[in-house]
Amino acid sequence: MKIKLSDFPKINLEKVLARTQNSKNYILGPSVQKFEEQFAEYTGSESCAGTGNCTDSLRMCLQALGIGPGSRVAVPSFTWLSTAEVVKQLYASPVFVDIDQTLCMDPKSLLHVIDSVDAVIYVNLFGNVADISGIQTVAGSVPVIEDNAQACGALYKGKPLGATGVISCYSFYPTKNLATLGDAGAVTGPADFVEQIKHLRNHGQANVKFRAHSVGWNSRMDSIHADILINELDYLTERNKRRCEIAQYYRENIDAFTQTINPDCKPVYHQYPLLTDKFSELDDIQTRSYYNTPIHKLAAYNTGQTLPVTEYYAKHNICIPVHPYLTDAQVTHIVDKVNQCV
Repeated sequence: MKIKLSDFPKINLEKVLARTQNSKNYILGPSVQKFEEQFAEYTGSESCAGTGNCTDSLRMCLQALGIGPGSRVAVPSFTWLSTAEVVKQLYASPVFVDIDQTLCMDPKSLLHVIDSVDAVIYVNLFGNVADISGIQTVAGSVPVIEDNAQACGALYKGKPLGATGVISCYSFYPTKNLATLGDAGAVTGPADFVEQIKHLRNHGQANVKFRAHSVGWNSRMDSIHADILINELDYLTERNKRRCEIAQYYRENIDAFTQTINPDCKPVYHQYPLLTDKFSELDDIQTRSYYNTPIHKLAAYNTGQTLPVTEYYAKHNICIPVHPYLTDAQVTHIVDKVNQCV
């Protein structure tokens, strides 16, 4: 069997799901509220809204900010396409911004377009954290959203990302650092803003059923996912620590360049990219090249822009396993195999 790029722990589902099974409240039940409270505390945020997935989270945040037809939103191109997809879904236009060696949005590139956009979405890619202060400085009064699907638990300047004051969107897809057995997401941020998301996720309804104050979505978190996330949240810090230990061993022993880590952050290594084109796969180790066609080159999103750093790294990256369930023997084996290729 191949060493997997990602893995998921075994869970005693009968025990974990007992709260919801007993309450018979399967959508936005007590478990969802409990998870929202715990996750807000964990991330240092004022408030949290559980959602159906991160894509919905991003779209609802843009909608709450008034983004719609005629709006322009600055986004990176070296990322999963949801970051730009949600802009198009609201009939707005994505404006693509280049990255730097952190593989996150480059504030200097953002500076070239900031006067023409109505919002900014940056991505904390592969568990690294973008230059949040630099992006906020460039953005000024332009609202900023953080796509934190890949960096749950990371720190910025010694504090949880929720303490930066930026609206943040999370994914709990099964491969993520904090994961459930299906799709789920969240929005964290100021309490008044998160309250808007709680309305939008439930068909635009506020506190009175059948009374919609806006056009919303069906993006409610299922209670069984909240049960699983409550259970998994207890292990997130420990598992992220293991990811960091593996990544540090890779840095010390693999003869290849990797992502430059923002010195202001403590990363959580959702992925470990090698910046090389010398191999595409290893016999018994699952690997993946990410975003080898960047979004701005896809037919549905093509803007005609040239983003040299994005386009270079799209062609020269391969990710190796860094998940916390790897054994020491597997980690050593990965290093040996990689060094034979690079």
